[in-house]
Order: sequence, then C-alpha cells, then structure tokens
Amino acid sequence: MLSTGASPSARLTPDTSPQGGGKGAPRFHPPLGGGADEVGGGAGGRSPEVSVKLAALAPFDLSYAKASESPLPPRGRLAEPDRPKYVTLKRARALRGRMTNAEVILWQHLRRRQMLGLPIRRQHPVGPYIADFACQPLNWILEVDGATHATPQEQAHDARRTAFLEREGWTVMRVFNVDVYDNLDGVLGAIHDQLAALRRVANNNEENDQNPRRGKDDK
Repeated sequence: MLSTGASPSARLTPDTSPQGGGKGAPRFHPPLGGGADEVGGGAGGRSPEVSVKLAALAPFDLSYAKASESPLPPRGRLAEPDRPKYVTLKRARALRGRMTNAEVILWQHLRRRQMLGLPIRRQHPVGPYIADFACQPLNWILEVDGATHATPQEQAHDARRTAFLEREGWTVMRVFNVDVYDNLDGVLGAIHDQLAALRRVANNNEENDQNPRRGKDDK
C-alpha cells in the first residue's frame, strides 16, 4: 500500500462553519500546524482553535425528530377511532343493505318526504341502538318487530331499548311484520296520525317559545 507520508494528525477534517461552502456541505482542510507534536497549548496536543472545530462535529440532538415520525392521517380526513359511536355507524350502513321485507314495504311509503312532507331516515343510530326508522325533527322512532320479538328475552331487550330511547326524548312506535303484510293501510294510517299529533305539539311549543305571554294567557 502506498504511504502518503503524512502523520495521523495531518488527516483532513471537515469544516462546518458558515463560510464552509454552500448549504451545509463540509469543506475539508488540513489542521493547523504540521502535526500533533508541533501543535501545543491545547488538550491532548491540539490547539484551542482545533478543539473548537472538533467540538462542532459532535452529534446533533435529534430527539425532537422522533416525535414527528408517527404518520399523520390523510389530508382532509380524520382517522376514525375504534369507538362505539363509529362501530354503530358502520353497523347501520350495513343494515341498510339487509332490510327485512316489511321494512322495505314501509320504506317505499316513508322515503322522500312522502309522509306529511317529513324527512324520515332508515336504520338511524341513536346511542348504542339502531332504530328501524326515525324522524329527527319530531324525535319519532318506528320499530318493526318480527316473530323473534315474541320471546321473553327479546321482549326484555325491547323494553330496555324503549326505556333508553324515551329517556333521550324520543317517541317510540312499534308495529309487527304481520300487520305490515296484512293491514298496510292501517299501519300507514296510524303512522300518519301519530306524526301529525307530534307535529302539532312541536308547532305549539315553537309558538309559545316565540311568544311567552301567549303561553301564560292560555293557562
């Protein structure tokens, strides 16, 4: 191997000073003096100037960069956490594609504001439950029960479900599949009457809120 003839202390050392040439690119230069035995006055035979340059080459603290290593959600979207609310929403979307025959029949008469011009939604999440049909402006829910709801376990579950919905301020109406098949006009008439009554109450409450004196005079 060819020898350069230079002493170990004559190796080129990087210069990271601002005048070192362009956007952090290191510029190399020989150390001051001829060698370690020719440089005096510094620790280990290095001059103070060389010691400062070597100190500047110490590793940078990159701990701040570790906090930004976690990927961010795509721009314009928020990551959906795996919480009951989002699980219920996903389940509601799935149930809309698996409606029962009775629900499909009713949906043909309730969709697109056909009932008193009111917006009615299918498979609407309310807390941990999913209502078969719901009218949010009137806080009204329609549940369509099949044969499985005749068991004691299902009846107890329906009672807990109805109690929860009523505590949340909803009016719950229940019909059976067999009534939808055998007496559709009667079911639609009952739905119409209950929604009309709820709308009258809502309109009266709104008028009383706008004119509090009228409400006192009525009493």
